[in-house]
Amino acid sequence: MERLRYAVVSGPGSLAPAIRQAISEGNYVSGPLGTFAQKVSEHAFMVNDDDIGELHRANYSDDQVFEATVSAALGAGLYRLERVRAVLYAG
Repeated sequence: MERLRYAVVSGPGSLAPAIRQAISEGNYVSGPLGTFAQKVSEHAFMVNDDDIGELHRANYSDDQVFEATVSAALGAGLYRLERVRAVLYAG
């Protein structure tokens, strides 16, 4: 899991590693990218073409949108996994 997290947030990319790290930790940046990342984390099924279009209008590239999506999804998934583990292994 740590190798996956490292690859997503620290590997080569179009978004700065600090931004990917913040998104994966649920510390959303301001503006449309933060709004999008929060939506991916909390309500991924609601993401639509309009959300992507808004990011493009804010001058984010497809690569940056993809990296934000993966960072948010990874962070949300790992958070949920940690919560389940805490319940399963609670003493």
